[in-house]
Amino acid sequence: AVGTVPRMGRAFHAAYVRQRLQQLLRDSDRPWVIFGAGDHSRWLMTVWPSESRDRIQCFLDDSADEGDEIDGIRVLRPAKYDAARTLSVLVSSDTIEGKLHRRAVAWCGRTDDVYRLYKSLPPGPYDKDWVPGPRESNEPPRRVAGRLGTR
Repeated sequence: AVGTVPRMGRAFHAAYVRQRLQQLLRDSDRPWVIFGAGDHSRWLMTVWPSESRDRIQCFLDDSADEGDEIDGIRVLRPAKYDAARTLSVLVSSDTIEGKLHRRAVAWCGRTDDVYRLYKSLPPGPYDKDWVPGPRESNEPPRRVAGRLGTR
């Protein structure tokens, strides 16, 4: 359960996601839409490579309200965004990834461009209170300040 994961497990999770993101971003130089805008997506932005943030077009979430943002990136309802404009979709959830993946595929009408972070890992949730220190140093993981949000 969350909270019982040793610190090393927390650090592994953040490092794994960061490495998976770098792989996906390297394999596809196209713009991205993040499918899901909850706590996981807020946490995801703490490990998303800063040099690739401009490749995120928006977050999509069924319960988005007008003006919602995550780290300055707009959050829209899927019906408000033209799926034909989307080239790569990343599912953002560690608890309902399979369900969101099916929803994203139904939304955009194709499977090849919808990516999952946790497909090969056991089901979450994973602890998202820790993120790795700066890549250029050997600093230990640092605690994320405050709660990540309630959406």
